[in-house]
Amino acid sequence: AVTGWWKPELYVAEYKKEPGGQGKLVGYEFENTFQFTEPGRYWADVGLLASYGHPRGRGPGELELGPLIEKTAGRFDHRVNLIWERHIGSGASHGTEFRYSYAGTYALTSSFRPGIEAYGRPDDNAYQAGPVATGEWHVPGTHGNVEYRIGLLLGINPAAPRRTVLAQVEYEFF
Repeated sequence: AVTGWWKPELYVAEYKKEPGGQGKLVGYEFENTFQFTEPGRYWADVGLLASYGHPRGRGPGELELGPLIEKTAGRFDHRVNLIWERHIGSGASHGTEFRYSYAGTYALTSSFRPGIEAYGRPDDNAYQAGPVATGEWHVPGTHGNVEYRIGLLLGINPAAPRRTVLAQVEYEFF
C-alpha cells in the first residue's frame, strides 16, 4: 500500500478461457482500492474500487468503479461489491454495465477460510453462487504474503455459465 487508505495493484497478466475455447492472455490491469473508513471503527468498512484494464493488442479498455463494503464479526467476514463498468477507446460500446458480488467466509485459521461467493450481472440476467476457500501465508524472511482463493461457482439460471472454476494466487509485498 502507498498509504493507509490507498492500495494500488498492477496485474501484469490477465488470462481468460471461454467454455470450449483455448485460454489466452487478454490484457493488463491497474487497480486502485481506496479505504474511506478506519477498519473496525464503524458498522461496516467502506472503500472504493477504481481500475483500468488495458487490452493486449487492439480493442477498447475498461474502466471500473464502485463501492466496496466489508463487515467482520468475530471469525465471519462479509463483503459486498457494487461495480459499474464502461468500455473506453476504439470500438467501445456506449453502455455501462453493472455487476455485484457477495463473499462470506469463516476463519478456521488465517490460512484456511471456507465460505460462499455469489455473483450477479443483471444486464446479462446471469447469476452464480458456490463454495470457496481462501487463505493467506506469511513468507518467512520476507515482508510478503501469499494469498489464494479457489472455488466452484454454479449457474443459478439458464443465462449464467453452468460452472466457473475460480483459481487465484497473489504475492503481496510491502
